[in-house]
Amino acid sequence: MRHFTLLLLSVFTVYQAKADILIPLDKYPTGEKRFNLQINGSHDTSTPWLSTTSFGVDEDGQMGNPENWTSEQIDEDNHSVSHRLIMNSISLRLSYRVWDNLSLWAGIGTTNFTHEETFRDDDDLSSTIFSKNMVPIYSGGLGYGHAFTDRFFMSTQPGVRYANSDNMTTEVYYQGKTIPLRDLSLNRRYLEWTVPVVAGYALGNFVPYAGILYKDYTMKDRYEFTKTYAGKDYTVRIDETFHARHKLYALAGVNYFLADNISLGVNGSFGKRQSVQLQFNISLNLLNRYIHENDTQSTSDTADRRIFAYHRLYHHRQGTDQPTSRTV
Repeated sequence: MRHFTLLLLSVFTVYQAKADILIPLDKYPTGEKRFNLQINGSHDTSTPWLSTTSFGVDEDGQMGNPENWTSEQIDEDNHSVSHRLIMNSISLRLSYRVWDNLSLWAGIGTTNFTHEETFRDDDDLSSTIFSKNMVPIYSGGLGYGHAFTDRFFMSTQPGVRYANSDNMTTEVYYQGKTIPLRDLSLNRRYLEWTVPVVAGYALGNFVPYAGILYKDYTMKDRYEFTKTYAGKDYTVRIDETFHARHKLYALAGVNYFLADNISLGVNGSFGKRQSVQLQFNISLNLLNRYIHENDTQSTSDTADRRIFAYHRLYHHRQGTDQPTSRTV
């Protein structure tokens, strides 16, 4: 069905066509450091799996009721078309440790999408959906770590990433030639969620870790293009929704600490998809030191106030408001 649709649109010269993982941020998942900054670069591949498709045609300025594909048509498409999604991303992330074991993090960065489609029953036909420029991507989540000894720990950092871009296009190739597309606009909304769980062991400045990763996403594409039929132009709208076909993977990595507050790291996830990620982590010592000093001062002030309040209460009971010595 998908093969027929693509070929039909090609004749009319139109066509419709990821962890960041933050583990660990510190050599030890608990401690006084509150702020941590990370620069992260990643290369990620996955297999999108089509879940919904609908078609609509604009007649006299109004989009008609969309025609939704049946589950049988979607299943046929998934088994006749091979999908491959590639994302190259770079991001800047800031984490804040709320308590000893719990932290919150948020990030902003850029990514690009390359979505390749090849047809198993026709080697002459293929397409690529890609970003014309880098796309902003936003992320956030929380982290939790538990230290069992002074070296062994476990941690998890569930999070989400989101991108929304009109800066997309697609190219269709038939028998080695690019088919020109007319008045094509393409919007992509991408929402990803990940849950990594790892165990690590500190070996001097090296902190290796390994575990499992659950990852899924919703990727929604909307195409609009012009098709001419019987001398009249029509606007065609196609909506597609994809999810990740494979969701559970093995995860392994290592961090190397150049200093107590600076580390380099690399990790990868393996299975039906692959991901490689490079990290540069730095603890914001000046800010952490400022907060620590204020916390210390605040603790000292609190203790002084408690002592003073105790003295006032004691001497009030003894008949005086002043914490002065008196002879009984």
